[in-house]
Amino acid sequence: MAIVDKRGTDGFPAAINDIPSAALTQGGNEVHMYPGTYTAPTDVVASDYAYIGQGDAEEIIINGDMSFADGSTGQITFKNITFNGSSATAAGGTSCVSKLGNTAVTLKFENCIFKNSDIGVNQCANVQQHAAAGTNGIEMWWCDATAVDKAIVSNANAEINYCALNTGSNAYYTVGNSTLNGDPAHTVTVRASTSGGSNSGNMTETVLALIS
Repeated sequence: MAIVDKRGTDGFPAAINDIPSAALTQGGNEVHMYPGTYTAPTDVVASDYAYIGQGDAEEIIINGDMSFADGSTGQITFKNITFNGSSATAAGGTSCVSKLGNTAVTLKFENCIFKNSDIGVNQCANVQQHAAAGTNGIEMWWCDATAVDKAIVSNANAEINYCALNTGSNAYYTVGNSTLNGDPAHTVTVRASTSGGSNSGNMTETVLALIS
């Protein structure tokens, strides 16, 4: 049975950096985050875990740069959350959310906001690992990354759906590892999304627009 950990209400602290390791790695568990401001945990090891905001994304804020360690597995899901990074300096290298190391882990975002950062999401897992697992490195649905310099840096396949990405001219999608630039297996699907920039790096991009 899944463990639901409530935070930020009914006497529970607005904190997500003290979730027990057993709960993070059991698989199928989730934390329900009520309105408040939470400090971003770093080097988290998680397996098929979900961070679920209970309310409007603007009211559930994670401050700082959140990262997941190479020992993580499966899919990490985020819903209804604002990620407020540590620094908006362009080319500063900060990321609201990062997956470190090569292991295949899908980062899935639904109705999330990214701001105050150089990069919205940085996926370091390589395309070969995800190809073997048959998964995407990043999936985004109904997200707003207009307030970061570059929406996504990724070494693995991605799917972007109904999102507003960075409004500036810098790339909304960048292949992170230059050694992967010649790999034709790297694919990106962009569906009914907007950006002021383009993409950067050698990948196959499919853009699907809505018909009006």
